[in-house]
Amino acid sequence: MAIYIGGTAEVNKLDDYEEGSWTPSYRYGANVTISGNTNGEYVKVGSIVYIRGYIQNSSVTGGQSWNADIAGLPFTPNTGGYGIYAISCLGSNWSYNSGYYGLTACVNESHTSVFLRASNSQGHGFTPTAYNMTNTTSTYIAGCYHIAGNP
Repeated sequence: MAIYIGGTAEVNKLDDYEEGSWTPSYRYGANVTISGNTNGEYVKVGSIVYIRGYIQNSSVTGGQSWNADIAGLPFTPNTGGYGIYAISCLGSNWSYNSGYYGLTACVNESHTSVFLRASNSQGHGFTPTAYNMTNTTSTYIAGCYHIAGNP
């Protein structure tokens, strides 16, 4: 059954709806064990994708310097000027140097990863690495981004 928005003309027909799951992982991850509590879900309506996900460590080897970005998004964001999509993010048990706090996230066009960043008192971005993780670091993400196709 098709759904029509704003009239019954073919142009108003919504016929591209999909739900599914994806597997969050660390984009550059090495020497980290992810717990079984990792999951990701998505809803795609036309060219808009809503994602939510969760990833938790059960152990991480100290001294790792790779960026802690989360990979595995179900669709590649559109290219051509759409830029950066803000994603809601909540992190727990991250270990920052003095002066850094919080966790923010975004999806950049052409990348199937969520880029994690932290802030400092001057508002400048800082890229958390595995060095900032603990054995119980967990990160929750949720948000929308645009993919190629009909808007």
